[in-house]
Amino acid sequence: MNVRFRNLAGRAPHALPSASPLDALRAFALLLVGAAALLLAACRTAPPPRAADAPTRIALISDMHVMLDPTNNQQRLYPLRLAKTVEAVNAANVDLVLAAGDLTEYGTDEAFAEFRRRVRGLTAPLLLTPGNHDIGNKILRGGKKDAVNFGRLRRYELNFGRSYYAREIAGVRVIGVNSCIMGSRLPRERQMWKFLEDQLAEPAKTPTLLLMHHPPFLKSIDEPGGDYFNIEPYPRARLLGLARQGEVLAILSGHLHRGLTNRVQDTLLLTTPPVSFGLQGRKPLEGWMLLTVAGTNVSWQFQPLPKVTLPGQTE
Repeated sequence: MNVRFRNLAGRAPHALPSASPLDALRAFALLLVGAAALLLAACRTAPPPRAADAPTRIALISDMHVMLDPTNNQQRLYPLRLAKTVEAVNAANVDLVLAAGDLTEYGTDEAFAEFRRRVRGLTAPLLLTPGNHDIGNKILRGGKKDAVNFGRLRRYELNFGRSYYAREIAGVRVIGVNSCIMGSRLPRERQMWKFLEDQLAEPAKTPTLLLMHHPPFLKSIDEPGGDYFNIEPYPRARLLGLARQGEVLAILSGHLHRGLTNRVQDTLLLTTPPVSFGLQGRKPLEGWMLLTVAGTNVSWQFQPLPKVTLPGQTE
């Protein structure tokens, strides 16, 4: 059966008039003009290419503690501070953002998704490392019910990829280190040490930074372990030995909820204050670090966050 489509008035639709050669030429000319305008706009808005020998500007952030259901007003300030951090980091026109762990409070799939949503406004590339709130605390003598375990580590890696890595980006080499599994005897720890030994077997031509959650030590290189805040003595010595062998420029961390600076020979140990909440009695409490890497030199400046309040909350 032959079917003929008709318009709403019940009449057969009119055939479209055929285009003349002049009309086709005009349409082609308009297409060329539009394409040229788009190309010109792209050239105006695209950032200039980064010179190979230009200093690298890096934002070091940590301890965002993203959560879905805050239970008090202090926790309700965390996302406001993170939003301010994203704004400030973008305004600083950095080449790279490094997040030193405790991305979330409880390390659930939903919290990891919320973290990704809250940092998607960053304009520079972002590299991560897990913290104890993401995958569990380091294992101490006697054990601990919330210690790192295979299940939590697997959940993190399913969301963000392998928890240790090496990336050359923006003129530096970043080696992500999962400090939470050091001393855990998990299979992932053995694999990570083999990876670090390979990566740090000799110095690289590119300035090398280690990104991790725990600082190796607080006051002295030979301080005892059994502490929540540092790395245990044996993995600490092993890591610092590899860092010396690979001529690591800096080891970057968080976890303390305050700033800390140490040095082991030519390697800087820099801990950034947190985004979420600082330890009471220390001012300024919250913020991030702006690093500049130029060759074998690294400088840094703390960037405090402005005070934030909840809607309707008074100073």
